Amino acid sequence: MAATSTIYKRQLSLDYPALNAKGKQITKSINFKNVDTNASLDNLYFIGNEISKLLSVTVSNIATVDNSTITA
Repeated sequence: MAATSTIYKRQLSLDYPALNAKGKQITKSINFKNVDTNASLDNLYFIGNEISKLLSVTVSNIATVDNSTITA
């Protein structure tokens, strides 16, 4: 499974696919407030990657408010 992370207005959002109780695939989100908007893409990738390990997903793409992206 792939997870996508986005930072916008100091909020880091990690979206990842999951299965609901009926076995249907849905997208879940985890939002983090007050993230430093000056964080580098490497910092954001590290944060997303560490969280994705806990969720057993893979970070595939990170986008920032200035539309910079990093793809794993």
